[in-house]
Amino acid sequence: MDTLTCLRVNDHYPSLLIAVTAILFPLFAIFLFRNRKRQRGIAIVGILANLSFITLTLLRVNKLMYEVPAPANSSYRIASVLPVIAVIFIILAIRGINKDAKLVKAADRLR
Repeated sequence: MDTLTCLRVNDHYPSLLIAVTAILFPLFAIFLFRNRKRQRGIAIVGILANLSFITLTLLRVNKLMYEVPAPANSSYRIASVLPVIAVIFIILAIRGINKDAKLVKAADRLR
């Protein structure tokens, strides 16, 4: 008998809460361009939320693999890679924030 089991974020409320946090914090950080220190801090919280979402999802998948025998054609969907890509982009954003802060300090010295 073939059993098809899909893990969805909507079915697990802690995953849903962490996913919403991982989405909202980087979006909120975009609008804090006047306060680079706070923007950097919120971006770091966004990275932590994404990493915790990845960890929680992998734990759920690992638990499911032991409960349900995996069929030969089991696979991850393409959306499972998106949190990893989000972490990479947030790291690039933090690098940009740091470069901007250095540029502003250099411009203040010239005055």
